[in-house]
Amino acid sequence: MVFSLAISWILGVLFNFRTTGRLVFGSSDPRLLMRFVGVYFGLFWINAAGLRALEWAGLAPALGALALTPFIAATSYALMRDFVFSAVATRAQR
Repeated sequence: MVFSLAISWILGVLFNFRTTGRLVFGSSDPRLLMRFVGVYFGLFWINAAGLRALEWAGLAPALGALALTPFIAATSYALMRDFVFSAVATRAQR
């Protein structure tokens, strides 16, 4: 079970790296993969902590996830733009 979860997570991250990089930022340079994965891990922990805090405050898990979605999406875009694909984003703005 854990092996299947790990394989699906890895494939999902690789797919997202290719599609986000190419479709959103115009790059899928493999040298950026580790930064991308780092942002994914960071966002996972931010999301998990937020969900735990909202659940502790009495909000149902599904509503907590719904409440966090805009924040996680905006933070994800900002981190991808400024940390992962920053050189590409800078060139596109010129």
